[in-house]
Amino acid sequence: MAKCFVRSDSVGEFLDEFLPLRSDLSHPQRPMHEHHPFAELQNAEKMVEAEVADRFITAVNQLNLAPELAMRSCENKADPKNADETGQKIDAAFFHAEEAPDDGRPHWALQLVSGEFKNGARGTNMNDPFGDGKVLEPQAKTRQKARGQITTYAEKVFAHQHRVCLFMLIVIGRRFRLIRWDRAGAIVTPSVDYFRNPEPLLDFLWRISHLDHAALGIDNSATRIPVGSDDWKLMDEVAADTTLDVSHEERQIEDGELPETYTWTYVREMFLASISEPEWPRYKLRVNDGASTRDYLVGKPAFQAAGMRGRGTRGYVAFDTHDKRFVWLKDAWRAAYDLIDKEGDILQRLNDAEIKNVPTLVCHGDVDEQATVTAEWWESKNPLPADKPSPATSIPARSKRSASSSSPQHRRSKVPQRRAALGTKRKLEDHLEEAGTKDRADDNGGSHTPSFRLDCPMRRHKHYRLVIAEVCMPLKLFKNGRQLVCIVTDCVTAHYQATKEENGIQIFHRDISDGNILIYPTVISDSQKGSSVVWKGILADWEMSKPITAPNAPAVARQPERTGTWQFMSVSLLSGRTDVRVPDELESFLLVLIYYAVRYLKSDIPSGHDVATFLDECFDCYTVNATAKEILCGERKESIIEEHGQLLRFCPNKNRRVHILFSSPMDKLIREILQWFWCHYKVVAYEEWRRANPSLVRLMDREQTPAPTSHLSSHAPSSSKLQISDTPTSQGSNDYGAEPYRLIVPAPTEAEKEAGSRVSVHSFMITKLMKASQSRAWKTEDRDIRGDRVPKKWRSPHDPIPSFPEPED
Repeated sequence: MAKCFVRSDSVGEFLDEFLPLRSDLSHPQRPMHEHHPFAELQNAEKMVEAEVADRFITAVNQLNLAPELAMRSCENKADPKNADETGQKIDAAFFHAEEAPDDGRPHWALQLVSGEFKNGARGTNMNDPFGDGKVLEPQAKTRQKARGQITTYAEKVFAHQHRVCLFMLIVIGRRFRLIRWDRAGAIVTPSVDYFRNPEPLLDFLWRISHLDHAALGIDNSATRIPVGSDDWKLMDEVAADTTLDVSHEERQIEDGELPETYTWTYVREMFLASISEPEWPRYKLRVNDGASTRDYLVGKPAFQAAGMRGRGTRGYVAFDTHDKRFVWLKDAWRAAYDLIDKEGDILQRLNDAEIKNVPTLVCHGDVDEQATVTAEWWESKNPLPADKPSPATSIPARSKRSASSSSPQHRRSKVPQRRAALGTKRKLEDHLEEAGTKDRADDNGGSHTPSFRLDCPMRRHKHYRLVIAEVCMPLKLFKNGRQLVCIVTDCVTAHYQATKEENGIQIFHRDISDGNILIYPTVISDSQKGSSVVWKGILADWEMSKPITAPNAPAVARQPERTGTWQFMSVSLLSGRTDVRVPDELESFLLVLIYYAVRYLKSDIPSGHDVATFLDECFDCYTVNATAKEILCGERKESIIEEHGQLLRFCPNKNRRVHILFSSPMDKLIREILQWFWCHYKVVAYEEWRRANPSLVRLMDREQTPAPTSHLSSHAPSSSKLQISDTPTSQGSNDYGAEPYRLIVPAPTEAEKEAGSRVSVHSFMITKLMKASQSRAWKTEDRDIRGDRVPKKWRSPHDPIPSFPEPED
């Protein structure tokens, strides 16, 4: 969460802005204390952290400094693994007195206000997460670690509760700070000596005990369901009633087998699992649908995005109390910018156009007026000078990647690194927000004025809920290679239909990833073969989609960062270009196919460690341009897609690259599509080189240099993109009498141009996928018997995304 913190000028300002006592309500007067309430902490800077915590908690409780609340120590042991598998333990928290625990566990689901203690270390600030000088986020390792800890604790509270914001008290020896967290970032007060000046701290404690849940940041559209209540019993009943359940396995259906209404077995099993862990609370969630509202009962989320900052997406198998059926409920903090449509509005248009293989909208809407405020607070604390135009009024266009951008000088500072856990798919902007790296605005380069400041390091979010009819299965549950190809084909077809002008939609999805390619059992009727259950692909999560604009139309910046899922973004988009095109979307589909084939199918990769290493290097690693503070495409992905056009891995035993083979129609399918993309990138590189070198191009055209022969074959060759021109540059000879020469990108052949053009439209890829799926050479048991070939305990040897901190004074 680098660069997501912003300071408040004083504790008083913080309290009046975020924890105000309403003047129209009668609040009891805070009592005066005869003795100093923190007298036992006068020498806190000489005490160890545990002693400070014990004396502070004792003072709060015994002196009733926070009436009707109880402060409890939470550091003795972690919550059970089913509630928190990471085993985090915050030092303390405030609870309602009647439900305050005494077992020394965090109880993330019950905390009202969180608390953390740090050693004052004789007045030094080595354990203080923040600074009071010019630099708010000091880069000393102990202070970075402290920030990381409290960020993790805030994330745990948000994960277990439904929150708009969270207040946290940090005590560092004899000083304290207050923090307000939301999905955009956090606002931090200066540190205050609570022994010398106890009033600000006493005021905070008094206010949190006299404000309601909404004022303390709890989402009042989510009602916790009491144990034994009618809603609690209803959830138990519908989870146990399997009367109308139908097997979801692919098969022929006998006449009369399906009742008029039914539930796939896995759906009820998922709902039962979500309410089977007592450590996770159950909630009734309200979804606004225009002028009306609908209620849904949920347990533990089936999916939850990692990280404190960002959309915080959660997915639930929910029970619709009105229609008496299971549905999928998505709870997220959407990007709140002009020109960005709600996902439900996009789905409604797709449904109205009868686009197949996309989710069916039930209802959707923003959750009341709940929105983040940290970005706005940052802007108020960082006003632009009156004579300086807003950075939002002019968005500089980024140069596209060209041959010259791959020069050694540009590449020198780039090193492959990644996040530690393989397979943790995250949105690109979440990676970049945590790293604090630079990024370009989404779809920049136009002359239109966006409604946000590009210099603000934080995003604006609104709370949003979406309900769809289909409860799908994740892609990793596919049975065999042929089925995987069929599922991907369904989603490519859905994408194609959404881009067609005649359907009246014309949008790009812009986040093709494994998490958005889902499986849904569907009953297919055939006049000759009868009815059968078929696992179809569903292309979901259209929240990042964008209307397709004409090639020369001015672009409009809609939000301040790139969008997409890092692992499956195209080489081009990860190398600097921002406008999404058909080849980028199709490349993402190909990357998903390769990832799942390598990870789950039988292949000639001998060990799970080798599988994990390849996936890590190809999909998770990246390169860094430290000078420009940019995160760019990883070398292995670039090598496979752009440089070689072959699915290769490094074999240590042979000390060279070798092909990855599945001994199935998957080999030919991946090989031929990779060749198309290799040709596509060759054409793009040549065209960009010509634009960048007009004088040399004119000279070469006069000399009529013959084009090289086509490299297309059964295996695309290693790339040889650059040739040396024997034409001296205008710079003349150097001090050693040698004349510099220009690098020339070889022209693609006509055959390569034709092959490369195939990724600019959907039809070729759809036809290739369908033909491959119809092959009789598939084996029904080509999935690896271990299920997932990546070892459970495997961890990447590479470092996480680096941060680029501002220099300290």
